[in-house]
Amino acid sequence: MEKTEVATMPSQAGFTLIELMITLIIGVTMISIATPGLMKIVQSNRMVALHNDLLSDLALARSTAVTRSSNATLCASNAYSNQCLSSSNQWPNGWIVFEDVDNDGQVDSAETIIAVNNSLHDQLTVIASNTRVSFDPEGFASGFANEFTFCDSRGDTAKKGLLVSNAGRSRVVETSEISVSCP
Repeated sequence: MEKTEVATMPSQAGFTLIELMITLIIGVTMISIATPGLMKIVQSNRMVALHNDLLSDLALARSTAVTRSSNATLCASNAYSNQCLSSSNQWPNGWIVFEDVDNDGQVDSAETIIAVNNSLHDQLTVIASNTRVSFDPEGFASGFANEFTFCDSRGDTAKKGLLVSNAGRSRVVETSEISVSCP
């Protein structure tokens, strides 16, 4: 007797539609759970970076005043980062550091801008008690003590603070020490 061969279907490797749908549902669920926590981390990192930028630029202004035996100022900048805002406690455009020879708080033609920081993220706010911090040739900020408050969409619960004393010393402050409320 003769043997006849039966054709068999080749086996296919892959996923069924149901398996793919279940995997997709699990993935979307995990992403939706992780997203709020990730956003808080991103917001915190942005605020800490801005806080550190201001702290280092305050140190730059102070060291510039001492090394050049001249006055140096850090102030809220205008939209073009070439002049100081004269009457705002909010610093929406960032700040500039410049050698302020006549100590008037404005960039004059003979004065040099040393640093510009206009990388303020649109979701962050910097509020200051003064429009500028000016250091004298000895590194003092007499009459220009300042309190900086950093805010974002989380409000007062996440704000950060920085104080500049009349002695010219900058220090980080706890949330409970900050007198300004976030908008």
